[in-house]
Amino acid sequence: MEKIGSKQDFYNIIKEERKIRNADINNNYLTDDRIDDMVEKGVLFYEIKDDGLLFFDDERDYYNLYYYWNSEKPFCTEKREKPVVIVNYWNGEKREKQLKFEERLKEAGFENTHLSQQIKKNVEGLKKVVDETYAISKKFFDSYGLKLIPPEEQHVESFRELLRSLKEIPVWHVPYQ
Repeated sequence: MEKIGSKQDFYNIIKEERKIRNADINNNYLTDDRIDDMVEKGVLFYEIKDDGLLFFDDERDYYNLYYYWNSEKPFCTEKREKPVVIVNYWNGEKREKQLKFEERLKEAGFENTHLSQQIKKNVEGLKKVVDETYAISKKFFDSYGLKLIPPEEQHVESFRELLRSLKEIPVWHVPYQ
């Protein structure tokens, strides 16, 4: 993996290599601000493959993987020292190309959890459940004099260690950022 030195480097790699690799599908939903942040922190890397581009965001416990790939080719990624997570967002119903590419990702060893799809399909129902659960949790916490607040910086590492020890919550549900 090579480190990305600037936002412009990121875009130049895409511009120069995307057509050469016939990369017709991608999951790049990164904003300019997020790219700048990753570059500044030194956590954005890339690899050029025969059939596409791979961009790795090092989240300490795992890599977020962004790709530009030729949807007709098998997806290629080697085993890494950390888990590799791909998030795909589709707008509306998946087209045939997207469905076929999902199969290529599964063949490469990725598992589809469908979390975003479930949320999108029933936003109001989910909001109601979250609101009700929050109210019950808040009442419980208040009765013991506890507050639910974001962790302060000195607590972040111990919080992440706790998450790593839990089998129920995959590490990629809590981005490092």
